[in-house]
Amino acid sequence: MRKKLRQFDNPKWLQTDVRPHFIKALKLVHTLVNILFKADKPTIRQIRLAPLFLLAALFPALLLAWLHWSGFAQPLSTLGEIKERGKLVVATRYGPTTYFNGPDGPAGFEYDLISDFAESLGVEAEFVIPENLENTLTLVNKEEADLVATGIPYSPDDANKYNLGPGYLEVSRLIVSFEKKKKIKELNKITKGVLNVTSDTSHEAHLDQLKKSGELKLPWKTSDELDSERLLYLVNEEVIDYTIVDSNEYAYFKRYFQNLKKVYELSKPQPIAWAMKKSRDQSLLKAVDKYFNRIKKNGQLEMLVQRYYQHIDKLKKLDTDTFWKRVETRLPEFDKMFKDTAEEYELDWRLLAAVGYQESHWNPKAVSPTGVKGLMMLTNATAKQVKIRDRTNPAQSITGAARYILWLMEQLPESLNEEDKVWFTLAAYNVGLGHLLDARVLTQRDKANPDRWLDVRERLPLLGRAKWYKTVKYGYARGREPVTYVDNIRNFYDLLVWKSNSTAGEEVEAQEQKGEAPAEAVAEEKPAAKAKPKAQEKPVPKTKDKPKEKPAVKAKTEEKPAPKAETQEKTEPKAEEKTEPEVEKPEEKTDKKPEQVSKIQLPAILVPELQF
Repeated sequence: MRKKLRQFDNPKWLQTDVRPHFIKALKLVHTLVNILFKADKPTIRQIRLAPLFLLAALFPALLLAWLHWSGFAQPLSTLGEIKERGKLVVATRYGPTTYFNGPDGPAGFEYDLISDFAESLGVEAEFVIPENLENTLTLVNKEEADLVATGIPYSPDDANKYNLGPGYLEVSRLIVSFEKKKKIKELNKITKGVLNVTSDTSHEAHLDQLKKSGELKLPWKTSDELDSERLLYLVNEEVIDYTIVDSNEYAYFKRYFQNLKKVYELSKPQPIAWAMKKSRDQSLLKAVDKYFNRIKKNGQLEMLVQRYYQHIDKLKKLDTDTFWKRVETRLPEFDKMFKDTAEEYELDWRLLAAVGYQESHWNPKAVSPTGVKGLMMLTNATAKQVKIRDRTNPAQSITGAARYILWLMEQLPESLNEEDKVWFTLAAYNVGLGHLLDARVLTQRDKANPDRWLDVRERLPLLGRAKWYKTVKYGYARGREPVTYVDNIRNFYDLLVWKSNSTAGEEVEAQEQKGEAPAEAVAEEKPAAKAKPKAQEKPVPKTKDKPKEKPAVKAKTEEKPAPKAETQEKTEPKAEEKTEPEVEKPEEKTDKKPEQVSKIQLPAILVPELQF
């Protein structure tokens, strides 16, 4: 018996010989029975049958306990083990539709769904990210994970190998190319080009079937390192011809990669489901079924789907016409707020306004899927940090953004020049300070200049690839988004500068026609008003370079300090933990090349509508 007891690892089970205790319990019951039966009192005689019922009740319970402790009873069910350890282990993957680290911590459709399911079980959720997608399903067979939630549909072969929960979202599989490519009418007639896919077994299995049936003649390549985001980026840049992606991911990334084009629907809509180990033990599967039945009936699932996917397909390309329309219809309502706040905190009001347009299109009622809201799209944690009570109040939102921008600037190294510091600050505003610092670390490792925005912006996208994000402190981030975010704000800023200069010039000319002396402030900006829009994307103008332009951020910020770091709640890395990357300062290069600047074509700026 002791040998059998040693087979069990659960410390809560009694690891000793229980027979002596069992015998003592029986002797105690026997003694009580004898006392009652030997009594002569009439009242006791009337209850002589009570010990029999007592014994009948106690004996099975004691017997079951003895069988359980001695190892003859069945072990806990899968669901029982999960509740016993208080943790649900889930294998997933990084991605905008599954799991990612947002401004307020982990987020994503699968993250929210799993977290809610774990809470319904009374346990915590623990997420495991395998090195490649191929190994995800194997984790449940190895009992290293309780279930798999990758946000992708499973093949019929997978359905025979694993227990699958109910489908909760339908996606179709698409072949995606760039705009110049024509739509595919008949798949077997396309032979030119190469199809690049991830090493996802469901993709490869599908392609194998199409090849055997003669429907697909296009050659394909698989990659362990390239995920959907990277492949779509390469297609967008016309580096590769085709890739395969699920419709929900295509809809998400289409907002950022505008050269993408859906050329063929490879499959009909298929359900996404959670996968579990194939076993006679159906306890976890039954719990999953019960959970989805509940959230489908009460509308919770529909609300979650709408939160993440409702507006994706409705987003369209933005151009200068849309921007100028918003300048005329929305900006006047908040123009004075931007100017007053910028003056108070010594910022350029046009920079604040450009951030506001990028964040919400100057919509004070805007709300993103991740919970940020208001004109400047502040997170709840950031609002608390900068002591803002109502994020939907435009004036408070603008004030909060100004305070947060100054606070971020104070956390950046003093080695940054004023111009680059503005772009670093905006990137941190979008992706978080910790991820920005990680990008500087990667830049340093690449023997580039971590104090130079053009160098760091090239490394930010690496935070979305496992080869690099696993080597830095704050891990995975959608690193392309802050690059696009900063580029867009620079474009919007230049347009606002051009607009404000033109307006000032018109006022001066009107005064001259009336024979009035123009005001000094207006006269100073007159030359800039007649200048043509810049063909180059310049940094925020500095006073010494362009006296007619107010600097985006003045050198002195001590008069209006940001709130102290110790009073701030922040899910992104705290300032006191790390304020600059732990790397050596790069050596000064004597043969430094001039900075390259991107071009701005004012007639047709196309930018994605980013919401975070």
